[in-house]
Amino acid sequence: MQFTNKHKLILFFILLIMGSNAIAQGYGYYPPSYGYGFPPQYHYPAPPPAYGYPYYPPARFYPAPQQAAIPPATAPVKQTEQPETKPVTKKTSKNLKKKVSVSSSNKKQKFIDLLMPYIDQENQRILADRQWLNELSFKVQSQYALSENDRTKLRLIGKAYKVSMDSKSTAETIDRLLRRVDIIPASLTLAQAANETGWGTSRFAKEANNYFGIWTYEADKGLKPKNRELDKKHYVRKFASPAASVTFYMKLLNTHPAYKELRIIRHSLRQKNRNISGIQLAQGLEKYSAKGNEYIKLITLLITQNQWAQLDTELQTASS
Repeated sequence: MQFTNKHKLILFFILLIMGSNAIAQGYGYYPPSYGYGFPPQYHYPAPPPAYGYPYYPPARFYPAPQQAAIPPATAPVKQTEQPETKPVTKKTSKNLKKKVSVSSSNKKQKFIDLLMPYIDQENQRILADRQWLNELSFKVQSQYALSENDRTKLRLIGKAYKVSMDSKSTAETIDRLLRRVDIIPASLTLAQAANETGWGTSRFAKEANNYFGIWTYEADKGLKPKNRELDKKHYVRKFASPAASVTFYMKLLNTHPAYKELRIIRHSLRQKNRNISGIQLAQGLEKYSAKGNEYIKLITLLITQNQWAQLDTELQTASS
């Protein structure tokens, strides 16, 4: 077949077009005329253009169609099986009442729960006065002039603790007061109250709020003991509340001449910066009861058996 110039020209243009596409595909470019419309990130290098065919990348490289996210199937919530409830029979109810009765009738715990708030409250009040006395002592030693309010308060505390300011220097008055204005440990207070009232069950505790066996000789201020001897005139003192009983008891130990030994022991512990121990202070209670040393042993035993020593905080504040 003989090609004319026209045929040669047409063939030249065909070969020219095919060669241009193959070269473009070799650089990873696909003309829009193929209809693929790939974005640049999906352009892959074309295979060598040996035959000049357009390159179709594998289907897995096409962008996936956007679909609404389908939540995974939610497994049904398994209902927890409730244990079978047995009806409360009369026998069961009786047993429950018995258990409650036993736990709530712990007279020792009731006794402690009743008195401990009052013991803490009174000791905190005493410590506040003691702290003030220590501050006043510092003023006197530093030769600061005392205000009229200071002198008035000092006289009131002196009167409450039976320390007179007559013919004594201010420094001496404060020193005497610091030996009296001090705490009575919780362990000692509980032990004496438990012993005197049978853990708060005695008639005097219930009818007179008297937890420490305190007497009076004024009939209108006390209850007459049922077994009082004919030649005796004493009464068991009545108090408005257990708190008033605790306050009176602590003031008694802090002021009465019979308990001077207790105060000496306590002052010695303060001087040595030691814990104010109920067991140690009990050694000064020989005159609290007619039993004397046996009474001291009994109180000490109560503190030990009930582990009340742990109630006595170490190195109480406001130490002298």
